[in-house]
Amino acid sequence: MSAVNLTQEIVDTVEQHADYDIPEGGFTKDDFVDWIMAGIGEDMEMEGHTTDDIRAAAREAYDLVTPRFRGEDE
Repeated sequence: MSAVNLTQEIVDTVEQHADYDIPEGGFTKDDFVDWIMAGIGEDMEMEGHTTDDIRAAAREAYDLVTPRFRGEDE
């Protein structure tokens, strides 16, 4: 799976679940990456992706997800 596909998988996964507990003010990029790693990151590692690849994709996904994850108005 390419990095673009991994990034899109992260975006699609978080966008499908509107019930996530997002911190007031949203996530910082680093917090978002840590949140991804603590959640779906483990599953992605079992699928054969490296931690570095997942973290890089999560950093890219942060800029693509719904603004509420960043604490911005939609």
